[in-house]
Amino acid sequence: MAYARSKKIGIDAIPVIDIGAIFEGEAAEKEVGIRLLNTVQEFGFFYVENHSIEQSLIDDVFEQARLFFYAGLEQKNKLRIKDYHRGFLPIGEAKMSGAQNRDYKESFVWGWDVDVGDPDVPNSNWILAPNRWPSFQPKMKTVFTTYLSTVNMLGIYLLRALALALGVSREHFVQNFFKPLTRASIIYYP
Repeated sequence: MAYARSKKIGIDAIPVIDIGAIFEGEAAEKEVGIRLLNTVQEFGFFYVENHSIEQSLIDDVFEQARLFFYAGLEQKNKLRIKDYHRGFLPIGEAKMSGAQNRDYKESFVWGWDVDVGDPDVPNSNWILAPNRWPSFQPKMKTVFTTYLSTVNMLGIYLLRALALALGVSREHFVQNFFKPLTRASIIYYP
């Protein structure tokens, strides 16, 4: 297997790693982990291919995102981010740290879904929090939570492979992943 190939972006190259073997048992998992580790040490980041996430699920996420952003502003504003970083953020309300201007985009942020009374919510600086879902688009919750759960599981496979490559227990990095702080965003630049 090739170490990694590059996807050219401007003058920079981002390594692409085929992780398909990660699902074939511990020996293959460790081999993928070694490639990941070497790439992280050399480049700092990478793309993955053969990740096993069904294209139909990815397509569903894009379709739900399209439907959401094409909905009326009055509907989306009912989901505006309030007490924690979940929900809709309209154009001009996001600004990157150190930037002079606000971002010209809309976004919707969601993550692992918990109740507001969950004791881990305040301890996570409100990163772990309840989601806000549109009543006008009921399929969005199912698609987005399925996608996030699938991506989180892929992350667990990657962390297990890296643990094996580092010579520690396979569960070293994932043994406490009960409520991941993972968040996801869909973004629309008009």
